[in-house]
Amino acid sequence: MWLPLLGEMAGLGEVEVNGYLEARCDAIERERVDPLRYGFRPEVWDVCDDLLRGGVRVVLDCTRLGRLGVKGDPVPVEMRGESILWIAGSQRSSKTEYAGRKCVEVLVSGKRTRGWSFADNATKSRAQQQPVVWKYLPFELRRMCERSGKWRSGSETNVGYNLKTGFTDDSLAIFGSSHWFKNYEQDIGQVEGDQLDIIWLDELRNLELLKTLRFRMGDRGGLIIATFTSISEKFSAIDREFNQGSTTLLEVEAPLLPVRGRDGNETGQYEKVPRIKRAGSGSDGDLRANIVYFHITDNPYYGWEARRPNEQKSGAQRFYELLKGAPREKVLSRAYGILTTGAAQAFPLFREAVHVVKAGAVPPGSVKGRFGEKVGVATNYMVLDPCSGRNWAFVWIRVTRDERWWVYREWPTHGHVGAYIQGVGDPGPWACPSSEKMDGEKGPAQTPFGFGLLRYRQEIAQAEGEEEIFERWIDSRYGASPTTQYEGNTTLIEQLEGLGLSFLAASGKSIKEGIDLINDKLYYDEGTKIGEFSKDLARVNVPQLMVSENCPNTIFALKEWTGKDGEQGACKDFVDLLRYALLARLSYVGKDSYVWRKLA
Repeated sequence: MWLPLLGEMAGLGEVEVNGYLEARCDAIERERVDPLRYGFRPEVWDVCDDLLRGGVRVVLDCTRLGRLGVKGDPVPVEMRGESILWIAGSQRSSKTEYAGRKCVEVLVSGKRTRGWSFADNATKSRAQQQPVVWKYLPFELRRMCERSGKWRSGSETNVGYNLKTGFTDDSLAIFGSSHWFKNYEQDIGQVEGDQLDIIWLDELRNLELLKTLRFRMGDRGGLIIATFTSISEKFSAIDREFNQGSTTLLEVEAPLLPVRGRDGNETGQYEKVPRIKRAGSGSDGDLRANIVYFHITDNPYYGWEARRPNEQKSGAQRFYELLKGAPREKVLSRAYGILTTGAAQAFPLFREAVHVVKAGAVPPGSVKGRFGEKVGVATNYMVLDPCSGRNWAFVWIRVTRDERWWVYREWPTHGHVGAYIQGVGDPGPWACPSSEKMDGEKGPAQTPFGFGLLRYRQEIAQAEGEEEIFERWIDSRYGASPTTQYEGNTTLIEQLEGLGLSFLAASGKSIKEGIDLINDKLYYDEGTKIGEFSKDLARVNVPQLMVSENCPNTIFALKEWTGKDGEQGACKDFVDLLRYALLARLSYVGKDSYVWRKLA
């Protein structure tokens, strides 16, 4: 209930004004003494509750999304609820309050529940986690405990709390439900052998602990909430565990990160930052989690106690003024909960919302003519990266008349009907997230299938069907290197030619040049809406490189590759395929061109 302005009160009678103010005071008092039942709930908390429903289809409310910072008429976000939630946020953004309250909700649900909370050490647990749990215990329970410092009732209720020492024995029990406060300095072996309903991991650093706890939650359908303050690279391994390979489902404008034009002036547009993500598959390939970013504005009480008399600015507004003009990395972490590390992605402009399209949205390579004949409207290319010790990798690229590139197929691929390989099944991902390696771990799709040249030709023919492929390109380092056969020296290109597959040798030497060319193709004017005319580009504002959703390995590589792992980078192969294509200068070639007539 807001405090009415003088002008608003002037039109009311004394009785009405006094009645409103008394009701407002009562509401404030109820919120203070019993925040579990009457406390304020930020919109982002309700979103977290929706997402913490394992296996349930969730459609997030449009009006709620608008209050989370989505401009215009927000499109409903449909996703799958999971039992693990990663909350990344700035300091004082209310993530600790949410996690503490959720633990209490489970504790008092009357289902004889069991929960754990983890902090860095016992001191931090008593200073940061335990006071929040105490705050959200129901009022009558705290009142009974405060009278004597401890409340016991039979063998199933035992609550003792002191602000200095926390809960007695770092635990509490209420009507058969119990909660323990643990810390990361304890032996990890102590977490074995228990069945739990909720776990709160604050500032988690131990990846093995997370994996152990995940597999302990299945029996009871328990929840895991991991809260994380995005200000230190010492948490980068855990951040990668959730974020590497993740998918952004909702992003919002960042008022502290204005987009500037070439003249250095603000364009009126802002960078977008993620609000909700679906986590990557994790280093063991089965992380099933959602991610929510808490922004500083999610906590309306931030800085309230420090407000100076007669000041009209909230704590969040002052915080924004403090960060305005600060380095981008600091703004991302302090205001929007996004950890930035020293290993920057090689393709910072790549965004799934912009560069990835539905498979059906890829332009066709040909259409039916007036008399039913096939008429080419785009030029198809294939690029191959062979290597010993792992499977070969291919991509198919379609170039349309406007010289836009569409990566419309890859092999191997995974996660959709077209991924099936006879005798193999769905091969899984080419690269998986890693908590240690910046470019991921080798995925199951790299394990050799034992295919020879004939089998590769069969897979290519099956994938292409009746498509017309204008040119095929291969990494020159492998394709043109001579190998000794019984009859003499031969090359892979010559062997493939003997099977009816003609390949050209693509340059693979200039990694730097190839990466720059990929970034050029990904570029678009961030200050202009997609699809509108851009003065800076002097054309419609669309990227020149698009990727089909059916190419998840290419998407993962564009999102995650940093180059920090060198030639052994797990997702480097699909980056190389794009490099070869760009260095080969693929372009649209019409059927009426001299080149086509000469080939015919």
